[in-house]
Amino acid sequence: MMKKLAFTLLIIILFISAGAQHKKSDTLLIALQKATTDTNKFAALLKLSRHYYLAYPDSAIIFAQKGFDIAEKNKWPQAKGFALLRMADAYGNLGDYVKSVQYYFKSLRAYESINDLQGAQRVNNNIGSTYLEKQDYKKALTYLYTAKKQLYTYSLTHKFSPNDERSQYILYSNIGEAYLHLKKVDSAEFYLYMSYAGASKIKDKEIANEFMGSILDDLGQVAILKGDKQLALSHFKNAVRVCLLVGDMYNLSDAYLGTAKMYHTYKQQDSAEYFAHKAIDVAMAGKLTQLVLNSGKALYTYYDEDHNLPEAYKYYKITTDAKDSLYSQDKVKQLLSLDFDEKQRQQDIAVAREQYRQNVRMYALIAGLGVVLLFAFIFWRNSKQRQKANELLQHQKEEIQNTLGELKTTQAQLVQSAKMASLGELTAGIAHEIQNPLNFVNNFSEVSAELVDEADEELKSGDVKEAGVILADIKQNLEKIRHHGKRADFIVK
Repeated sequence: MMKKLAFTLLIIILFISAGAQHKKSDTLLIALQKATTDTNKFAALLKLSRHYYLAYPDSAIIFAQKGFDIAEKNKWPQAKGFALLRMADAYGNLGDYVKSVQYYFKSLRAYESINDLQGAQRVNNNIGSTYLEKQDYKKALTYLYTAKKQLYTYSLTHKFSPNDERSQYILYSNIGEAYLHLKKVDSAEFYLYMSYAGASKIKDKEIANEFMGSILDDLGQVAILKGDKQLALSHFKNAVRVCLLVGDMYNLSDAYLGTAKMYHTYKQQDSAEYFAHKAIDVAMAGKLTQLVLNSGKALYTYYDEDHNLPEAYKYYKITTDAKDSLYSQDKVKQLLSLDFDEKQRQQDIAVAREQYRQNVRMYALIAGLGVVLLFAFIFWRNSKQRQKANELLQHQKEEIQNTLGELKTTQAQLVQSAKMASLGELTAGIAHEIQNPLNFVNNFSEVSAELVDEADEELKSGDVKEAGVILADIKQNLEKIRHHGKRADFIVK
């Protein structure tokens, strides 16, 4: 009785959600009808495609194709890339992975033609997401990490817009989901919680809820792997609530299937079958072939364990049909061919870039060699000029040295002549100075000799007194002779 009541409530919620979605689609269709320019028409068509791709992917493809035609007519490469991206998303939701990947690669080439790193990152992220749905998780991580690298490179030169931040959160969610399926629980939890934290900060809750359902669903799967039943159930319930709000049929089916697997893990078979039925009903209603396959496989397993062979066979047949639709040999070959062609294209691009780099290096080498030769010629010419200048300077130096030698000789001669002249002047001055005291000495000596004779005569005549007077004069003369002798001695010293 409780299950029937819950199912009735679910149907009511789905109708309410469908009504809200219908009102929004009416608003968008009116905006398309009112659009008068190609720019406005393109914007309205792509908004409609985005609105429908989760619940009605076939309608999303039609609107995106019309937008692409407008971009093609006006030669808008970025708009073409965006329309192709929307078509690829819708084909992926329909489970047509061949067309999905084909359109992704077309979109990637459109963005690469204008070096739009932001657009290329989104395409690689979505290609990775497609391989997630195809359950090729290692290949998915290859594209997702390419997108992560492109997003980091873009962030070095651009400030993140809200759209860029949302792209980052979606990318982290996809990386977390890839690690989840590879059973790398810690890595999965790390990226999923980063994505959840980012989505929780988005102010526009309608936009946030568009990918919040997927994050909550994956966090529920992580909780199952960690053995936390209550947390897993909480995440799945929140995922269902969010998906119903935005009409996200894909993640709604996936959340129901996650809930079924959780109950199956804990041996609650009735609940597991109940939620698996809800998952396949939503998947079939939305033509979500991959999820029909996933939920059908779960139901086949559950009924097989209960030995309910008719029901098991029924869902085995559904699973087989879905698998053939998704993974027929032709489709696998086409997908492998597309992947190979893209890898070949990327390899050709890499070879062309390497050839370009080699050509640049060769031209740079030639230019460098030319510059070296030019500098060598300039250095050689300058060397020759310096050699001539040095020879001239050497000759001038020798002339200057000879002139300097002659000047030094003349200077020495002049100095010597000056010395001799000075010596002559000095000698003449000394001779003159000495001559005066010598004249006094000679004069007083002659006078004293005469006075001696007179004193001798006075003594002979007996006039002693007069002789004494004469002797006093002689003594005075000797004092003068002594004085002038010292004067001459002082001059000589």
